[in-house]
Amino acid sequence: MNRIFIYLFLSLFLIQGASFSQDMITETVKLAKSEDKKTIILFSGKYCSWCKKLENLINNDDDVKNILSSYIILHADIEKDLDMVKKYKVKTVPAVFILDENGEITKNIVGYKGKEQFINFLSQ
Repeated sequence: MNRIFIYLFLSLFLIQGASFSQDMITETVKLAKSEDKKTIILFSGKYCSWCKKLENLINNDDDVKNILSSYIILHADIEKDLDMVKKYKVKTVPAVFILDENGEITKNIVGYKGKEQFINFLSQ
C-alpha cells in the first residue's frame, strides 16, 4: 500500500510539472531501496538538443531500457529545479547522477556520450 501511495505521489507531482525537492529525492530513494533498485536523477533542459537525444535513447532503445529497469529515474529541469541544480552543482546538461540507498551520489556523467558509453556508465 505504501508503495502505491509513493507511486501516485510521484506521478501526480511530476505530471503537474512541479519542481521537486530533497524530500522527493528521499522518498524516491526509499522506494528504490524497497524494490532493490537504484535512483537516477537526470537533469535536462527544454531547449537542449543533447538532452532530447538522451531522452530518446532512454525511452526507445531496448538495451538501455533493459538496464534502466533496475533504476527509478527522476527528471529534473534545470530551469525549474534550481535548488537541485545548485545542490548537485549542475553546470551543463544532460547530467545524470546515480544515487545509492542513502541518497548519496555514487557516480555521474555529464553530456551526451552515446549508447555504448551510457550503457557502460550504468553497468559499472
